[in-house]
Amino acid sequence: DTLTRAYDALGFDGSDAALKIWFALLNEGYDLPIVGAGGGSLEAGNAPCGQTFVKVDGALNREKVLEACRRGRSFVSFGPAIFADILERAKGLGDRLPSDGLTWNLRVRAFCSLQPGTMLEKLEVIRNGEVVKTEHFEEGLGMLREYKLPLTERRDAWYVLRLTEKVEVAGRALERRIALTNPIYFDTPGRARPEPAQARVTGVLRKP
Repeated sequence: DTLTRAYDALGFDGSDAALKIWFALLNEGYDLPIVGAGGGSLEAGNAPCGQTFVKVDGALNREKVLEACRRGRSFVSFGPAIFADILERAKGLGDRLPSDGLTWNLRVRAFCSLQPGTMLEKLEVIRNGEVVKTEHFEEGLGMLREYKLPLTERRDAWYVLRLTEKVEVAGRALERRIALTNPIYFDTPGRARPEPAQARVTGVLRKP
């Protein structure tokens, strides 16, 4: 039963099935981040596939990247790029805030990928697995410089942002691609969270 286990991260391939599993785990209280399940590039003509964009402070090294992935300070993109933070505090993706009834302003910046004919289509705000707000963009928009969304919580909650871009290429069907942030969490006082599961693997490594 996947809902009784804790994970460090979930490989996300962009499918609806993976999204349902992830949302179910988040709703069970697991602060589970996602990482991209594939590779790719934002360069024109090379459609990205499951890239993980990570926020790292200071000099870049392997340990900092892995820690940022574990803490969910990242987003996964299959095309566009999305950045979000809380204006009132130095908080962002993967961080936790108190559910104290205060209003926090979530700042969002977004960019479509560089393939010709690509534009931003919509931004969805997802709370506890349900879309609570959808912002549709004007035709031809390639960059969202700054979008602010007030958040007020008195209960346990998590928020994820889903950004959709579309690409119109002459003679081809309309294509859509998404970027999905890791959650920002809101906690009530004394909130109980599941303990991480411990695993141990033993075996013998033999040459072929």
